[in-house]
Amino acid sequence: MQAESEPAGATGSLRRAASFVREVAARTSDGNVTFLAASVAYYAFVSLLPAAVLALVVAVTVGGQQLASAVVDASGEFLTATGQELLVAALVNGPGQGSVTLISLPLTLWGALKVLRGLDIAFSQVYGIEGAVGLVDQLRDSLVVAASVGGSIGAMVLLGAVVAIVDVGAVTVVASVLALPALLTAAFLPMYYNFPDSEVTVRDVLPGAVFAGVGWTVLRVVFQAYVEFSAGGGGDEGAVYGVLGGVLLFVTFLYFGATLVLVGAVVNVVLRDGGWGSRRSGGEDPASTGQTGKIKGRTRVRGDE
Repeated sequence: MQAESEPAGATGSLRRAASFVREVAARTSDGNVTFLAASVAYYAFVSLLPAAVLALVVAVTVGGQQLASAVVDASGEFLTATGQELLVAALVNGPGQGSVTLISLPLTLWGALKVLRGLDIAFSQVYGIEGAVGLVDQLRDSLVVAASVGGSIGAMVLLGAVVAIVDVGAVTVVASVLALPALLTAAFLPMYYNFPDSEVTVRDVLPGAVFAGVGWTVLRVVFQAYVEFSAGGGGDEGAVYGVLGGVLLFVTFLYFGATLVLVGAVVNVVLRDGGWGSRRSGGEDPASTGQTGKIKGRTRVRGDE
């Protein structure tokens, strides 16, 4: 009897895992997660591109082309080699650095606010919460999430810079790939804890943060491999396509990254609600009953109350 129960138990675990994946996929589709991720990615691009240009202007002013090249090299997985060279050359040799600074700063702030607002709306929709958040609470959450997202991107760039400086072959690459999920999980955790306007614990939101951290690591490896594979080509035509390809690659990276973050939120909601193992067997879906958890002690008012 014991020998027969082991396969049954393994089969049951596989069925529950498959049911869980189907539930996450269904809620991701029903909640328009990919559409929300696209809007977040757009505003992230609008914010991060001028922020990167602003950082390069500062680097050029302080350290000249050498420091600017080092800053660009740290973001090598996002830009093609041609795009990096043209960006540094344009900033070093261009006469309009002051104008670039004046334009980049307001665009960065505007885009950052839009990103945070988009994430707030996306998390509220995933958690099934309606209403408006008070300004103070929204600013507090935005600051926490800004630090979280900035930390995740900073961790990736910093780790890439360390790998470029301390290059001991495959050992460095393997160590960076193993360390990055932990760094990204720690960076994402405050966002998953603060943005849902529902009472949650660190244990409740940890699975989604781990999912996003591992997902971003895989995404980074794939995109970096693509950049290294596509590096090459010369001449003016190759330079133009290098810049355009770098922009398209960066936007695509942001889109998939935002999608992974929001799917992580869906994972947390599905695990919290439970019932996904028996839903296909006629069980009641907890999400359909409106049991989406308690609202945090904030100035958010539910639309159905």
